[in-house]
Amino acid sequence: MSLVGGIISSFWLPSTTTEPRLLVFVSGVILMTVALALSASARKHLGRFHRDDLTRDPDHELVDTGPYRFIRHPLYSATSCAFLGIGLCLGTWISIGLVALPIGALVHPIRVEERLLNRVLGNQCQDYAKQTARLLPRIW
Repeated sequence: MSLVGGIISSFWLPSTTTEPRLLVFVSGVILMTVALALSASARKHLGRFHRDDLTRDPDHELVDTGPYRFIRHPLYSATSCAFLGIGLCLGTWISIGLVALPIGALVHPIRVEERLLNRVLGNQCQDYAKQTARLLPRIW
């Protein structure tokens, strides 16, 4: 829904256009490219542990290679980059804000996943969490 709002605002509210337009557009494309690369790398390093739903494998292991060396949720980071990139490509401040809204919705699944991993992996997961950020290194 927020994506639709962002697209509509980019066509009907030209007075809110970001400047310089080409630089903003190229920045959006770069963010979306980073999102694709980050997502591919995270899926590769997760290997057989990658799931589209939250499940627990009996032999689950902590993955701390690739992008997981720096952030605990690189797939959510990739999603965030993609949404922001789309917003930038649409080129209005309103579209950037609307398309960025779903990023806030990622907080809940992140916390749910971390609770499950703490139950399954215990101290190993807690130690890992102390060394890595959730989405952005050195920020959160």
